[in-house]
Amino acid sequence: MKKYSRQREAVYEAVCSVRSHPTADEVYDSVKKKLPNVSLATVYRNLSLLCSEGKLIMINTGDGATHYDGFTEKHHHLVCSVCGKVVDLDLSVSIDLSASGDCEIDDYNIIFYGKCPDCSKL
Repeated sequence: MKKYSRQREAVYEAVCSVRSHPTADEVYDSVKKKLPNVSLATVYRNLSLLCSEGKLIMINTGDGATHYDGFTEKHHHLVCSVCGKVVDLDLSVSIDLSASGDCEIDDYNIIFYGKCPDCSKL
């Protein structure tokens, strides 16, 4: 177990205090307001550590930016094809793992692409 770090706590709070699935740059901007001397490298290092400890989820959406989620229970996401927003989806998805052959599956992540509720109204 790592010892307590004010920077790590600030990074964790920055992700968990929003439901917007922030990128590392957005987390950095938020943490910098509380800890002006924090570096982007420190934010990246702590995001990585928090993900490896299972306290955050890393979401690769295919847009080149990694997003982070503080809600770690198994759930799925939608990436809006209009505004790029990442939205939590509360869906029940059935997966037949018997088709995996000889592969050992440890985990899975399903990302849907479409329009978020805001963009669907346009």
